[in-house]
Amino acid sequence: MSKPILRHADFAIGKYASFCMSNDGKSFSGNMHPGKVAYEVNPSKELDNEHRYIVARGSKVRGRTGGFIAAKTTSSIYKLPPNSHIDAEFTLVLNINVTKTRPSIITFYYLKWKGNLHPYSSMNEAMMAMKPIEFIRAYFHDTVYSSTLGEAHFTYLNQISGYIWPQLNISFPHAHRDSRVWHQISQSPDKWLDAKYAFPEHKELKHKYIKPPAKVKNIPEHSTTMCCDEVGKASGTKHIMQVDGKIALLFTTRTDDINNGDQYEWMPLPNCPDGQQHFALLLPEQRDTVDKYMYDKGAGYTMHPDTFRQWMENYSEANTGDMLK
Repeated sequence: MSKPILRHADFAIGKYASFCMSNDGKSFSGNMHPGKVAYEVNPSKELDNEHRYIVARGSKVRGRTGGFIAAKTTSSIYKLPPNSHIDAEFTLVLNINVTKTRPSIITFYYLKWKGNLHPYSSMNEAMMAMKPIEFIRAYFHDTVYSSTLGEAHFTYLNQISGYIWPQLNISFPHAHRDSRVWHQISQSPDKWLDAKYAFPEHKELKHKYIKPPAKVKNIPEHSTTMCCDEVGKASGTKHIMQVDGKIALLFTTRTDDINNGDQYEWMPLPNCPDGQQHFALLLPEQRDTVDKYMYDKGAGYTMHPDTFRQWMENYSEANTGDMLK
């Protein structure tokens, strides 16, 4: 699609936001436009180097397994005054989970944009050379992140310029006013990822809380409790763990129970998202292998956290198909 033309439009009532991805994929941000302006469809056939997006209504998203593109911000964009710059992250929302508690807790599960298109030099070049799933796996981090509404805000998007895959069958609604054609907000955001191509983490995103073990390796100072305080009420579980005076909830994304969980050594993992601690579940003989490897390397040896985490994840996924968080 060609570069849209932002111009005066009497019919455009109220402020609205648009976002732009730079040609090289390294920069993504937005602007809050004042009323009386809108994007006119450019009749040119020249492909826009930058990718521009307007805000979708998003009314048909909740409850649907996604793959929807969205701008992630630290606060609601609708509180911003006109002509404000919007700092944002480009994300792919995979799923939304809403608890049955009062008040409900809304959790978004999503992939983060890497901001590096190597070996391609532009968004258009990369997208034209790759299928959607190939592009997503190459240029979004494969970790599924989660944020509750309040910690982060997600604004769903409709693309209005640059290359887009024809096989996605995305509709581009237009409005005809005063002999001009204008880009119009869609009833739903653009869907880039079909459920049948889901990431492994995406298949079982609805987490469930589990009972903590009696002992956790490397964390001797902890206790378990069967409490009914505010944490228990909010989470819907009485299985709560306390570590160094802090309340912790252990959960898994597996749909089936982890059999005989007490047989495993719980290995804390590095490089966890803020507010979370991940554990790998190791068999005793695997833990012995790790200890022997470190001992043989000698005093002062330190393994890179990324390498260590990948090693432990491989063990844990082979044992149980998941980590605990």
